[in-house]
Amino acid sequence: MSTIISRAEAKAQGLKHFYTGKPCKHGHLSKQFVSSRVCCACDVERKRADKVGRAAWRAENREKIAVQQAAWYAANREARAAYSAAYRATPDGRAIRNADAARRRAALMRATPEWADDTAIAAIYREAVELELTTGESYHVDHVVPLQSAYVCGLHVPANLRPLPGAENLSKNNCEWEDMPEHLDRKIAYPKKLRDADLEAFRASYKEAREVCERMADEHRVAA
Repeated sequence: MSTIISRAEAKAQGLKHFYTGKPCKHGHLSKQFVSSRVCCACDVERKRADKVGRAAWRAENREKIAVQQAAWYAANREARAAYSAAYRATPDGRAIRNADAARRRAALMRATPEWADDTAIAAIYREAVELELTTGESYHVDHVVPLQSAYVCGLHVPANLRPLPGAENLSKNNCEWEDMPEHLDRKIAYPKKLRDADLEAFRASYKEAREVCERMADEHRVAA
């Protein structure tokens, strides 16, 4: 903003910012918010620092966060189910559900190799149902290495499947898997843009995960 306008004038005109033409106490020559007088450049720096701090805190408290999320999902299971059912009944909810289901089916088709043991896969799904009947809790069949992730694409094979409490599975949100490298952000499921340096690391992780799954599948076939 190059036009100088006082806070009173900006407020009278219904504007969100004003500009004095003078630097703030931190040396920024920037517009300021009418509501708080805060320098916009200072606000950007504060938000950037907060974001870095939150990411560092999440990295240090990953296990604690997972436990809290699982507990919250378990405690609010009925309320979440009611909210989800109400939303799925709306036109937007039906559209999103259908799109998600189509994407999931496509991912399963791409991730299911010809050598996948369908009988063993079905047995794992039956085990999840039996656990639900025995414990009274919701159980999902979890892909240890997610099918849809920014970093890796796991296989739909017995070696990559396991029954898991629904709350724990939902807390993963396609962002985490066992032995996930520490430098990867566990809150990014579908980033819009990835740096070239990160892409190389993601490709390496993907290749390693596929090799592990295929090796475990080979061992399963030999044992059978």
